[in-house]
Amino acid sequence: MSSGEELDHAAVELRNSLMRIARRLRAQRPPGELTLGAMAVLGRLDRDGPATASELAAAERVTPQSMARPVARLVDTGLIERRPDPADGRQTLLHPTERGLEFLRADRERRDVWLARAMATHLNDVERDLLRLTTRLLDRLATAPDEPGPAPSDGATAAPVPPTPPRP
Repeated sequence: MSSGEELDHAAVELRNSLMRIARRLRAQRPPGELTLGAMAVLGRLDRDGPATASELAAAERVTPQSMARPVARLVDTGLIERRPDPADGRQTLLHPTERGLEFLRADRERRDVWLARAMATHLNDVERDLLRLTTRLLDRLATAPDEPGPAPSDGATAAPVPPTPPRP
C-alpha cells in the first residue's frame, strides 16, 4: 500500500470512527427530548450568539422553511425567545433563555459523563494518552481551511466532493 493509499485508508477509518462516536453521543439524549435539529439551533445560539432564523438556516445548511419547526418548538418550550433586532427593527433575533442554557448545559453534562465513564472503563492509560493526541489533531483539522490541499504526491487525484444537500 502506498503512503497516499495509507492516508486515504486512515482518513476513512477516522471518519467512520468519528461518526460512530457521534451517534453514540447523540444516543445519550433521553427519548422524547428535542430533535437533533432543535438541539443544533440551541447549541449554535449558545456558541455564536443571537441570530435571525434565516442566519440559523444558512449556518445549519437548511432552508428557512425547514428552520421554522425547530425554532417554533424552542420558543414554545421557553428555551429561546424572540427579541427585536436593535440594529434593524424589522428583524427578530433569537436568543437562548436562561432555561435554554441550563437545558443545554445539562444535556452536555449527561453526554460528557457517559463519555468519561466509557473512556475510564474501556481505555488504558496509553490509549487515553493517544486520545489526547488525537484530540489535538482534530482541533487542528477543525481550523484547517475548507479548500483541499495539494494533490497527493503519488500522482493520484482526488475525486470532487459533491456539495452537501440541505438537511430536511
